[in-house]
Amino acid sequence: MINTTKNKGSRGETIACEYLENLGYKILNKNKSTKFGELDIISESKDKTMVFVEVKTIYTKNDGELKSLATCSQESGNKVDKLGKVWQNTSKIADYLSPEDHMSKSKIIKTKRMAQWYFNQYPDTSIKNYQIDLIAIEITDNKNNILIRHYKNIT
Repeated sequence: MINTTKNKGSRGETIACEYLENLGYKILNKNKSTKFGELDIISESKDKTMVFVEVKTIYTKNDGELKSLATCSQESGNKVDKLGKVWQNTSKIADYLSPEDHMSKSKIIKTKRMAQWYFNQYPDTSIKNYQIDLIAIEITDNKNNILIRHYKNIT
């Protein structure tokens, strides 16, 4: 049972960090907050790109829907306003929002501003570029089924 949105977000960020580390990313910072925003995860990829990761997590009760989502294609590299459209024609999931649906255009703009600020505030001579990724996580109520979708360079 989920107690708060903060607990859900924290669990999703923990899962996302483990996922990224398994892919060879180095976690540099988590939950970097300022008065004008927050960055969920700041990491470095194998190719020395600083990757700012926004994590969106939802819990669902239907294991069958999660299994059907696993076959949907990712649109990595596309803007997030197109990502939610991946699910619109799938009748089994039409009655709930995906994690991607929670990544609004205003959230993308805010995350981009925070990423630019952080990249300029904390210069590292070995890191030349940055990108913003979205990790969408769906967890069933019984917590036995976790689905992760990673969208790279969403801006």
